[in-house]
Amino acid sequence: MILYLDSSALVNLFVVEWASEGVHELVAQAVAVATSRIAYVEACAAFARRRREERLTKHEYATAREVLKDQWPAFAAVELNEFNAGELAMKHSLRGFDAVHLAAALEIRSRANGSPVVFCSFDTLQREAARAESFSVVPEAESAFPPSEQNKHRPVPKRRRNG
Repeated sequence: MILYLDSSALVNLFVVEWASEGVHELVAQAVAVATSRIAYVEACAAFARRRREERLTKHEYATAREVLKDQWPAFAAVELNEFNAGELAMKHSLRGFDAVHLAAALEIRSRANGSPVVFCSFDTLQREAARAESFSVVPEAESAFPPSEQNKHRPVPKRRRNG
């Protein structure tokens, strides 16, 4: 299985959130993990927002940034196809970057030689659009990955294995 992570799912690999454990389990099952190139920028912005909101310490923020930068080359990162993304935005009433992610996942699926591609996002509308484009989607609902109170909002410094 190839796992496509949108930015909301990607961040869970580097900052412990309520769904981090579930995302790590999915990554461990995948033969490859893909995302759009914009996910790097979106993840950095998410880290900065969490730091501004004091949900990350200065050290946690620095660690999340460093580990993302270190692990980024292991992801299959897809370039933007603005025409496909634009069509998807209009077809499914998606926000711009959500449409970019869906277009990137469709590109990955077109190159997958029949391997299943699973789309992971924590945005309800984006998950609905991915289902409409015939993706298997995880989580089915946010409640599928129950929160772990002891691990909320801490960076995850462990190295990710690229299958």
